[in-house]
Amino acid sequence: MEITASSQSELDSSLVLLLQDDYSGFVSAETMLIRDQKRLQRFYAILNKTRKPGLALPEVDFSKEMIVVQCSGEQNYMGMPILSLSRETDTEVVLTATIDRKVKDTSLTVRTNPFCIYKMPRTDKEIVVEKEMK
Repeated sequence: MEITASSQSELDSSLVLLLQDDYSGFVSAETMLIRDQKRLQRFYAILNKTRKPGLALPEVDFSKEMIVVQCSGEQNYMGMPILSLSRETDTEVVLTATIDRKVKDTSLTVRTNPFCIYKMPRTDKEIVVEKEMK
């Protein structure tokens, strides 16, 4: 599928950011696809382990939508992970995970494990995540 400006706009609008934060509770980098309420509740139980009050679960119609979670893993703070839809073919959806480096001071020693949660239309196609640094 060749991406034109209008088809790229459609791809971008189908991926909706629900939440970004600096502390996920996940030590290693991981991309998770969540396609049911039970799995979403388990994920939020991990997120809310040390939060009082905890983060509220988003409303998701899992018959039409799914959740994509990008965890960067524990690191010296480098920026938030940002997902974007790059392209879609008959067999796969390609997402690009970009670290938006906003911190220029390399002496910063704050340890974080940032994450982002997106909602997108439900698909049974393979989801491929390509990593990129900005």
